Amino acid sequence: MAMMATIAFDVAEVIGTAIGLEILFNFPLPLGIVISFFDTLLILVLQAWGMRKLEAVVESLLLTISVCFVIELGLSRPSPAELLKSALVPEIPTPAAALLAVSIFGSIIMPHNLFLHSSIVLPRRNPSWTPSQLASAIVYSSAETGVALFLSLLINVALLGVAAAKLYGSKGVGSEEDPPGLSDAAVLLQNLLGSEVARTAWGVALLAAGHSATVTGTLASQIICEGFFGLQSAGRQVRSSVLVNTLTRGLAMGPAVAAALVGGEAGADALVVGAQVAVALTLPFTVVPLLKFVSSTKIMGTDFCVGGWMLAAGWVVAAAAVVANGVGVVSTVGEWRSGWSGGAGMWGWSG
Repeated sequence: MAMMATIAFDVAEVIGTAIGLEILFNFPLPLGIVISFFDTLLILVLQAWGMRKLEAVVESLLLTISVCFVIELGLSRPSPAELLKSALVPEIPTPAAALLAVSIFGSIIMPHNLFLHSSIVLPRRNPSWTPSQLASAIVYSSAETGVALFLSLLINVALLGVAAAKLYGSKGVGSEEDPPGLSDAAVLLQNLLGSEVARTAWGVALLAAGHSATVTGTLASQIICEGFFGLQSAGRQVRSSVLVNTLTRGLAMGPAVAAALVGGEAGADALVVGAQVAVALTLPFTVVPLLKFVSSTKIMGTDFCVGGWMLAAGWVVAAAAVVANGVGVVSTVGEWRSGWSGGAGMWGWSG
């Protein structure tokens, strides 16, 4: 299930990278998807530098995404008062908005990234460390993860702010039944904001997000395979790295190319939604065992076993995430069924 989540996540990053290439360089979508396959080679090169440098690359990509959306925010100029009001008292006016809210909440907690974040401390571990030194390393790793997630939150806030200020309710933007896709948004932002910079910033953000996701998804797939199949030795790690990276990206590229060829951009956008639903379905199979493991003294020992309010908070967050993802899955399946009955086809596009 963890590998299924990684592959589904990889589908979305392949499409996002391809659309970024289309926006910036006018590459056809299928060609961009094929080019994105070779991101795996980039990851293999970066891994040779060491984990710390790889983390620095990811942080640089996140910073790039942040700068792009700061530019978009500056051009769209949403009302600070409205942003604050909506943050404190959110409104969900329609079922479509509820589905969007659920999908945003659920997709933030990626199952495979739980494996990734749990493994970040391992390259820094020293066999001679005392329990207090190991605890200190865990604290620093948790702080780094927290900063990255907080930056991700700010990026999402900026994205929603731009959409609310310039896309929601604007003429020619589409409708709830036919919302604009990732590529459409670049053109719409350029037209509505009257600046080529808006289109370019959107494309760069998509490209940076795709490559950042490539790093995290690839590392997560390796960590999962190495842990479950005992591939931790140096020689096996190198061989498994090449095999897992190629296999994961290859399995993701197949449906992405098919959707792009059959349904074009609409098909690719619909596949991204489908991939997020698949990720949501795998979430309980990762979160629940993780909480069971970290609360077990047999696995964690008495020094690092999680309990008390932290464990209770973990179960509450896990339950909320599972319920939210469940609601999102049910709503999405309902929309697909409506699309079938309306003759729109499986993914809601027409030929």
